[in-house]
Amino acid sequence: MKRNNNILVVVFVFLFFSTTIIKASTLQSDDYISLHPLDTNKLPEIIEKHPKNNTIKRMLNKPSMWKHIKHYLNRNHFSDKSIGKLFKLLERNTKKQIVKIRCTYPTSINGNDTLWVSGKIILPINRTLKGIILANHYTITSNQEAPSNTTNFEEVFALKGYAVLMPDYIGYGTTASLAHPYLHWQSSAQTTIDLLLHATQLLDYYEYQYQNNLIIFGYSQGAAVALGVTKLLEQNSLPYTIDQLYAGAGPYDVAGTYDYSVQVDSIGIPTAIPMIVMGMSEAYGLGLKKQDFLQEPLLSNFDNWITSKTYTLNEIQSFFSSNRLSDLMTPQALDKTCPETAKLYKAMLNSSLIDYVPKCPAYFFHSIEDDMVPIINTRHLQQHIHSITDTTTIHEQSKIEFHTPSAGSHMSACIDFVSQVYIKL
Repeated sequence: MKRNNNILVVVFVFLFFSTTIIKASTLQSDDYISLHPLDTNKLPEIIEKHPKNNTIKRMLNKPSMWKHIKHYLNRNHFSDKSIGKLFKLLERNTKKQIVKIRCTYPTSINGNDTLWVSGKIILPINRTLKGIILANHYTITSNQEAPSNTTNFEEVFALKGYAVLMPDYIGYGTTASLAHPYLHWQSSAQTTIDLLLHATQLLDYYEYQYQNNLIIFGYSQGAAVALGVTKLLEQNSLPYTIDQLYAGAGPYDVAGTYDYSVQVDSIGIPTAIPMIVMGMSEAYGLGLKKQDFLQEPLLSNFDNWITSKTYTLNEIQSFFSSNRLSDLMTPQALDKTCPETAKLYKAMLNSSLIDYVPKCPAYFFHSIEDDMVPIINTRHLQQHIHSITDTTTIHEQSKIEFHTPSAGSHMSACIDFVSQVYIKL
């Protein structure tokens, strides 16, 4: 009975999308491997085995198990401490079934400049892959939460025979000294695609058998990035087949979210305010000044709370005494007629994705009770897609599914979303 309880605890970790500061015990700071050119001297040996016990995989295929997981995580309030303990158990119980490789690779900035970024590749030990999953991570604030620095719930997909590719995005991992262009999907999506383009050398080196078939996955910020990845792949006609896009509770309509938040004078994630302002400023070279947008105590603590990248999202959230927008932002920041705010709003419009219709099969999930990312994001995307009537998109619309259940809070709903994806894979 004790052994079964331990397995239950291990399973819980796979679903947690929120923050943690636990480092993966098998990865050190100097373990980054160059993918361009491929540094074969540092690559670990992968020994293909056939484990007799796949208890975790079997249990996760049962919907009832996910209900237990959801109850457990809700009861423990998704705390960093409890999740950190579970991540350690995840490391211990999957190390013989999957291999994790931290890597660096070049990505293009504005189509011209090159920047070396980092990420993580998770491989099953079985050399015949079901496909490749591009897993785009949720909002993080601490560099220790970057995929290359920690354990992630997306690693569970490797247990089902997929290679999982996870970029850190600009501003995390090896580029932690740079500002993260938050919600600028173009730059984050490009890091995902460039990781894919360079990771195939690694798969070939290990002699994996695979087709160029992709699953694109993301929740929260990662969902917007996932939709952006889909857009770039389809528009650039890259030689990959997208089997499915799974996007959960994404901020697809950045400008619409701003309008809604101003209207209700509330923001689900107060931390997002400074990250959006400075992220848009960085991405579009706007030169916005913090004092024009942020009120105290956020203004004085910006560098400590945000720029330092030492605090998790949960920790920063605890620093705020209010989630009222009028308590966090200056009056001019709430007025789109002000010149500087108009610049920001234009950038948010350029970073919105509600006007794109995927050509691949797509599944969009969003709880109507989401307390962090307003459901208007998915509603606006759905309304746009359904409003298109020309014959070239009718077939594409038929492959797009929207699911907006009553699934609880942003974090709680994540469990339902991940469980559905896992079972469908």
